[in-house]
Amino acid sequence: MDFQNSLFNINFSQDNPANIIQLIIGLILGYYLITQLIEYFSRRNHFKNSKNVGKYEEEKVNRFEGQFYIKGGRSQKYCRDDPSGLICNDDFPSGWDVFTFKYHGDTDSYTIKGPRGYYCSSSNLGLVCDVSEARSESEYFKIINDPIEKNGSIKIYAHNSPLPVADHGNGLRGDHRDEQGYDEFKLIPEGL
Repeated sequence: MDFQNSLFNINFSQDNPANIIQLIIGLILGYYLITQLIEYFSRRNHFKNSKNVGKYEEEKVNRFEGQFYIKGGRSQKYCRDDPSGLICNDDFPSGWDVFTFKYHGDTDSYTIKGPRGYYCSSSNLGLVCDVSEARSESEYFKIINDPIEKNGSIKIYAHNSPLPVADHGNGLRGDHRDEQGYDEFKLIPEGL
């Protein structure tokens, strides 16, 4: 039997529902496969061309609004709001690990509010949640994600800083270049 004849030569006059069902299933699966491939390669091309990363982020701008646990990049432990600064050393999430992210479109940045009710700010000591109102640049952060290449990890930048915040084991700071993945964090929605 010839492949072309078996694929396209369906005899509808013989009332054979199996042929019609096979055709419909084949069309549905083919359509699904093509749409998934198109979506995958179009998203992948966004990240390969660095000029489009910002555009992609603008499209996903509200992705990080809400309450999240932050998982650190150094040891994959949960970060908590300690009075001396954010530190990622909890094995299991607790009430002190839930942070509220809010997007501010006018500055294209986020504020992060700790569970003690204070906004996080970037200082020489690192990230500390001790500010009652977000008023200065030090309370605003950029969040960059690359879900295809980094499995959903994000990088957090203090506003106008060229270096991302990194998990140093004794606190989060944005003061050096990191090539070990300590600057990659995961945001996990509260309740999951």
